[in-house]
Amino acid sequence: MFEELQPLVAGRVDIEVLDVESTLEWHEKYDIRIPVLEYEGRVVSEFRLDRVAVAEILAEIGILRRC
Repeated sequence: MFEELQPLVAGRVDIEVLDVESTLEWHEKYDIRIPVLEYEGRVVSEFRLDRVAVAEILAEIGILRRC
């Protein structure tokens, strides 16, 4: 998912990559839903990148114009 996300947001927002296995809380929360993309505490994508959801977030924060 990261490889698909990076070109969409490169230079426009920072991406923080976290190892879900590094804490018990994250592992319990996400378990088999990895990879997962969150924005401000809400899940945007699980398993596969949801490009529409990413575009909506970029539009919401004023980085991308809505079509």
